Amino acid sequence: MKRFKNLEKLLPHMDAAFGSFYETMLSDVRMSVFFKDEQQITNLIDMQKKHLINSLSMEYAQLREVYVKLGEYHYDIRIPYVDFMKGTEILEEYFLLHTQEGETSVELMSEIFEYFKIMKGFTAKGYLNRMLEEDKRDIESFFDYSDSSKKKHLPKSIIMEKVEWLKSLLEAIEKCDKIDMKTSDTVLSA
Repeated sequence: MKRFKNLEKLLPHMDAAFGSFYETMLSDVRMSVFFKDEQQITNLIDMQKKHLINSLSMEYAQLREVYVKLGEYHYDIRIPYVDFMKGTEILEEYFLLHTQEGETSVELMSEIFEYFKIMKGFTAKGYLNRMLEEDKRDIESFFDYSDSSKKKHLPKSIIMEKVEWLKSLLEAIEKCDKIDMKTSDTVLSA
């Protein structure tokens, strides 16, 4: 059984929802800087519509993988997390508004909320993955620099303890996140 079978009722309203979304994004001074021209927006709308349609029949694990990668991608192209989430909330709002133009139901509204909750959660995980990778690289660079540095502002033992603590903190975050992912898989697949 499809996880988001009711979201298929959105298909006739997708163009209007995405159109309203991009109008809002382009009218916002902060958000408009992420877009080059009309052709890019047309391409993005086509790609996003295809993705949304394909995602309606994805299994939960595949949905997670796709949205984690989407978060990593947006991090890599330097879209700030707060701006990505703001955009996602705007898109969700337009789907909710344009749904009112057609057949609407409690089930449909619930699925819209669930879909966007999953999307936001997993894209956030993608952003976190990239931030942790950068932090680890920074720590390794710091170790390399500390070993080769002739300047000693603090005793090396104190510096190393502080960095080891930071490294263990990052590892604990990753470990906790993996446990949470397993738990959420169990809860959401039930």
